[in-house]
Amino acid sequence: LTDGQQIYHNLISLIDNAQHSIYISTFIFRPDEIGKEIRDRLVLKARQGLDVRVLLDGFGAIQTGRRFFVPLAEAGGKYAFFMHRLFRGRTNLRNHRKIIIVDNQTVLAGGANIGKEYLGPEPDPKRWQDLSFILKGPAVRSYLEIFHSDWAFTIGTDDVPAQAEPAGYYDSPNVAIVQVVPSGPDIPGDPLYDAILTSLYNARHNIQIITPYFIPDEPLLYALQLAVRRGVQVKIIVPAKSNHMIADIVRRIYLREMLRVGAEIFFYTPTMIHAKTILVDDTLVMIGSANMDSRSLFLNYEVMLITYSRPQITQIQTWMARIEKACIHCELKAGFMRILFEHVIRLFSPLL
Repeated sequence: LTDGQQIYHNLISLIDNAQHSIYISTFIFRPDEIGKEIRDRLVLKARQGLDVRVLLDGFGAIQTGRRFFVPLAEAGGKYAFFMHRLFRGRTNLRNHRKIIIVDNQTVLAGGANIGKEYLGPEPDPKRWQDLSFILKGPAVRSYLEIFHSDWAFTIGTDDVPAQAEPAGYYDSPNVAIVQVVPSGPDIPGDPLYDAILTSLYNARHNIQIITPYFIPDEPLLYALQLAVRRGVQVKIIVPAKSNHMIADIVRRIYLREMLRVGAEIFFYTPTMIHAKTILVDDTLVMIGSANMDSRSLFLNYEVMLITYSRPQITQIQTWMARIEKACIHCELKAGFMRILFEHVIRLFSPLL
């Protein structure tokens, strides 16, 4: 799903056709016209007796008060704030996952939150460019387990949704080999970080990265630089201007380092690009919620889907090529004072 209209219409269809349950985990649920429409459709389904649950991050949903979800609770649905902002010392740990599960059979996931800047019924030139996907089959179980774990952590084990088996083999021309990789304080080790780092070191031909924020740690930066030096074509696409000014300032240091070794850097100019995608050697693609920064990789609760199947990889390649055509090449010349200022701001990069 390569634009906000597709994401919106697929989400509406999933909600309207749900028969048993709707589970939503999102970082942001705006109380705007799109958020209200989604909430009202969830209220209708809760009144019909479906198990409707909405899990929001306490920090990301800071603009969405509990009053907004009172109609859902009155209809029999449930909502909760993960790591509520009032819990001192926990606001630095954020659930950045975006997962929608319907009837334990279908997942809509990716990078888009719920709000008018992410999705809507009509074209909007100001809407952010994002990327999501629909998933069916046995891999749905992984998303169910993630949602169940997050809900149990937030509410308690006595209120965990009833277990149900997703479909085993989904008969579709879009059958793919996929791997669901969560990360966060609830996951032993750093499997997502390890998967990214390993794929970068194994790259032989090309690496393409689309991310709204590019603030890698030193090992990731070195892996990308080393890839360029051994002849791998590395392309990085970021928004010309993101929604975080400090992140835009700090990223210049890392982008300049990549330019110095010969990587190609592109600024996406039409609007904010919020998609998170990594393509390696035409053999694997990662799509999901994690940005290329330390917060996503070491602090946030995230989840990415890796696919190894040619049809899906080709679809993403086509989309990436279209995105690249809307970009301009990046040039980041700077004087001494500018570079000094960037490095001072860089001290705060682990918290961005």
